[in-house]
Amino acid sequence: MKKKYIKNLYQILSTTAGIVFIEFLFLVAIIKLNMVDIEQPGIEKLYITLIGFMIGLPLITIIFGFYWIFQFVSFDDLGIKIYLLNHLIKDVKWTDVKYIMYSNHMNNPTISLFLKNGSRINFDRRKKIVAVIHKNMKKNKNNIK
Repeated sequence: MKKKYIKNLYQILSTTAGIVFIEFLFLVAIIKLNMVDIEQPGIEKLYITLIGFMIGLPLITIIFGFYWIFQFVSFDDLGIKIYLLNHLIKDVKWTDVKYIMYSNHMNNPTISLFLKNGSRINFDRRKKIVAVIHKNMKKNKNNIK
């Protein structure tokens, strides 16, 4: 049975950490506003705006990041299959891979597969994924840089 991996795990985790930090800052701002006794007009609008951002930021991130968050990848002897949820969106044969290279993508360590058609696929540089890629690349005598 093929094991499915989350394709962009490091990017998902770093984005989630950033959102949690921003949410914490919004929460601190709301607490500080509650501690100050201000009777100015418009303070209710400020509360509504802060709470709106607290709810809206994660929702917008999930909506726009849906494509990357729910991508899974599986490896077998024939090639690489990338899924969006359970729908196959890309199927690459090992013979279509020209070479692989270690790089950084969006400040996350990645392993990049360069294909013969000129496109590139990035994966998180996790030990299990790297081991599977190296094993299959050696079987098919592809270049590893």
